[in-house]
Amino acid sequence: MNLWFELKRFFEDDLQLLIEWLETPIPVLDGEAPVTFINTFIGRNKIREIALEMQYGEFC
Repeated sequence: MNLWFELKRFFEDDLQLLIEWLETPIPVLDGEAPVTFINTFIGRNKIREIALEMQYGEFC
């Protein structure tokens, strides 16, 4: 599935919240914003992993 659609579903179509999350540096990415990882296959998989961990409460 396309990462954008997965994230939209995760953020319940709240595009403002999704974009804010993508642009906010997070510790698990060594202080980088998720958007900086979107251009590579490995980066997109990392973003998917983080979203999955957030969905199941394994990520704070």
